[in-house]
Amino acid sequence: MTLKIKPFLLGLLFTALLTNANAQKSNLTLGPEIGALLEPLRSTEALGNHFHLGINGGLHLKYDVSSNFSVSFRTLASTRKKSFFYESSFREEGRINEWIKSFGPMFGVDTNFLLLDTNGNFIKITTYNKYNGSHKQLFIDFPLTANYKYQNFSVYGGFYLSLLLRNETVTETYSETPALDLINTDSFPEINLIIKLLFPNHRQTEVNYNVSKTNILTVDYGLLVGTSYHVNQLYFYARYMMGIPDYRVETNGEDKYANHLIQFGIGFNFPLSGNTGKNVPSLE
Repeated sequence: MTLKIKPFLLGLLFTALLTNANAQKSNLTLGPEIGALLEPLRSTEALGNHFHLGINGGLHLKYDVSSNFSVSFRTLASTRKKSFFYESSFREEGRINEWIKSFGPMFGVDTNFLLLDTNGNFIKITTYNKYNGSHKQLFIDFPLTANYKYQNFSVYGGFYLSLLLRNETVTETYSETPALDLINTDSFPEINLIIKLLFPNHRQTEVNYNVSKTNILTVDYGLLVGTSYHVNQLYFYARYMMGIPDYRVETNGEDKYANHLIQFGIGFNFPLSGNTGKNVPSLE
């Protein structure tokens, strides 16, 4: 856990160092931010809703260049989620024939046995797998923005860099081999045992949990725009973060799936001790 939170603590330390170095000579404000985020999920049968509701929070350091312009640096932790759905299929005849040749006699099955349907035709056996799943992720975000203020309103834009701290993958796998339903098990009751041995997951769903960053991009970056409304030192914000890279290392020919986040919440700006107050614009 210590290693996982280290980037977040380093970000907070960096913010604190900037604060300490400039408090006596700059118009700096520092305060917390806390809020929620909405992240669109793919419209599939994947686990989770069509929108993921997460949380984000951290520190906001702001330097006032003038009465209207300022620069902000934030260190924020955020929870994100990605959904996925894909299918795979593969032929089974070779595996079954090899098994029958090797172990068939032990179960009373002739090594020349052929899988035939009720009409005596050879069965082509294909297994189909459907994978529904999601990635639950914890990121540390470092947004840097330029801000413009007019009375109680602010608009801002910039870019962000995010580091992945944790990725938990939940996958539901449904397997079926339709051709097994066509096998004449009345004539060859021994085949039922073979089916259970070779296809234990036939028409069943298996759920797997895995904490790993395999094939997951650990560094995300992109652009962001936002707005906020200020009441004294309190402000309400809303911003949109648009990721540039795909969240996966290998996409295997699938459509691009980048991070797109809508964040909203509240924050506080506290003038630091080095500010005299005369150069900090009033937002009342």
